[in-house]
Amino acid sequence: MALSTDIAINANQCRITDNLCLNNSIGISLYESSNNIIKNNNITDNFFGIRLYNSNNNLIYLNNFINSKNVYSFASTNMWNSPGKITYQYSDKIFTNYLGNYWNDYNEDKLSFDPGGDLPPYDMPTDDYLVENGVGDTPYTTTDSDKDYYPLMKPFENYFVLEEKRKFDPAIDGFSFTNSDFGRWARENGLCTDISIEDIIGHYNANPLPFKVPTLFYWFLYLSGKKSHEGGHCYGMAAASLDYYLHPEKIPNGKKVSELSKEEAAEDIEYWQTHWIFDIDTVTKGLQLTLGFVSLKDEYQAAKRSIDEGKPVILAMFHGMVRHGSFWTPVYHNVVEYNYKETDEKIEGYIYDSNYRLEERVINKTWKNGELKMNYTSAGYDFKSFVSLGSAVDYSIWDNMLYILVRCPVELHVYDSQGNHIGLTPEGVETGFPALYIHDEEGELALIPGHEGNYTIEIVGTGEGTYNLSIAAVFDGTIVVEKNISGKVFPDATYNYKISISPAEIVVEETTDTAQTTPVPEFTTILIPVLIIFGLFQLMRWA
Repeated sequence: MALSTDIAINANQCRITDNLCLNNSIGISLYESSNNIIKNNNITDNFFGIRLYNSNNNLIYLNNFINSKNVYSFASTNMWNSPGKITYQYSDKIFTNYLGNYWNDYNEDKLSFDPGGDLPPYDMPTDDYLVENGVGDTPYTTTDSDKDYYPLMKPFENYFVLEEKRKFDPAIDGFSFTNSDFGRWARENGLCTDISIEDIIGHYNANPLPFKVPTLFYWFLYLSGKKSHEGGHCYGMAAASLDYYLHPEKIPNGKKVSELSKEEAAEDIEYWQTHWIFDIDTVTKGLQLTLGFVSLKDEYQAAKRSIDEGKPVILAMFHGMVRHGSFWTPVYHNVVEYNYKETDEKIEGYIYDSNYRLEERVINKTWKNGELKMNYTSAGYDFKSFVSLGSAVDYSIWDNMLYILVRCPVELHVYDSQGNHIGLTPEGVETGFPALYIHDEEGELALIPGHEGNYTIEIVGTGEGTYNLSIAAVFDGTIVVEKNISGKVFPDATYNYKISISPAEIVVEETTDTAQTTPVPEFTTILIPVLIIFGLFQLMRWA
């Protein structure tokens, strides 16, 4: 007997909605089809309700499955409930929850169901089994690897959806150009600008911070902001994309984001790329990320809560320090996470990554010994940690902070009391203890949280001129002490200072070997070649 199929799909990114699939061998069949939405379908009196063959990442919810066998699946992994919480009316009451599908063979008293075996003759669930919000507490097993975690206790027509926001979609809400495309174009057209330290100070004078900071804090923001364009515009593109999704009225010329040209989107992308330094929550999260002071489990839970509430989040990720021209710079990357899928072994986060054009990407997070681990590669860089921007922030990291800034032409090296080092080495930037190090043509800056009180500072000349060393410390969030030192510097000259920090003062003791700081007399550079020439002449005479 030939099999009859009501709807047969061999395609990606389709919507299969509002259909009646009745009296067939198969109600809906998907063959090598992914990223489709199957919703609001009555799939009734078929032998198989739905058949899935090599079909993954399909979103299947708010359907009625009333069949002899509801699911046949081969090599397929899919989501069987709504991607976010839905506000709906059920039995004259309003609820907000995830919604799955209605299954005629679901009985909440039965804890497991084997879709491969013969169906027992269950009766329809009685009202005794129905929970108040109409969603079963026991998942319905659809396949060996999949579950409907929010099965409906009655057919979906009993759930009147009051609000359901369109899910973020990279093909619609992402840009048609990549991060590298836009960055190259912006530089060629002179659109990359830095915010001056005067403007930074002016902003925070008008918008006071919730914690105490010294003047060097603004230098930290200024030098960090200068680095914003070195890795492209990933934050600007992620933030603009998310802002357009949440506020579609802001999209220029009434277009979809994916339809915008570089010229149309440039102002908003550049704004977000530079003005993050005025968002102290983002600044704080970025510092915690750089220092490794984050719990991936907590950050994942924060992202999950936001996504469940219908708001995608920006994930900021950190790779490490890399050479950019003559200087070393930290590599961060920002993406929009808009959906996730959990299993016992791993979590898949669905993201928009501006390094890839209009493409859904996946970040895999796995559990290991109770800890969450991440590994994601973008544009050749590996990222193993992240923070969820927009979630609650703990400002206490600023309460005990040491700032050290030296303005060129020198290299800055800092040693703690155990001799651990932060600063440049031939191999790159070394951070032998928790610290942030910024290497820039205008200065080198170290931020040291939870300072211990005693450090050695070494300054090595890279040119001739005047160096300015500034040191500031914050104690218990209230007391700020600052110290400034300046002096002449010559190439390869070394200057050493021991510093002792207390709430009352910063004591600086210079321990420099003066022989290392004395410039080489000009005649010496002439005498050496003369002696060499004279020696050669003598050898030639005796040859």
